[in-house]
Amino acid sequence: MRVYALWYGGSNYAAPEIKDREEFRSLQAAKDALWRRADFDPFYPCVDDEACEMQVYRTDPAGLADPYPDLIIKLGLRGGIRVEAC
Repeated sequence: MRVYALWYGGSNYAAPEIKDREEFRSLQAAKDALWRRADFDPFYPCVDDEACEMQVYRTDPAGLADPYPDLIIKLGLRGGIRVEAC
């Protein structure tokens, strides 16, 4: 199941815009991407671990009049990945 996501890296990054959406082949691929970026990815320096998140959409948000995420992926209190329904 393909998903679309808007990634936010915390206070060191600007808020995501619909034009910056990313397409992932699965929800697990999106979770893996968040994990890599929060852990240490040189392409994404200075990520705020407490505030970074991905807003996940099951359909392309660019085609929606009022996009609202289906899921939020973020780091949990003990360092795991949390997936929350919106």
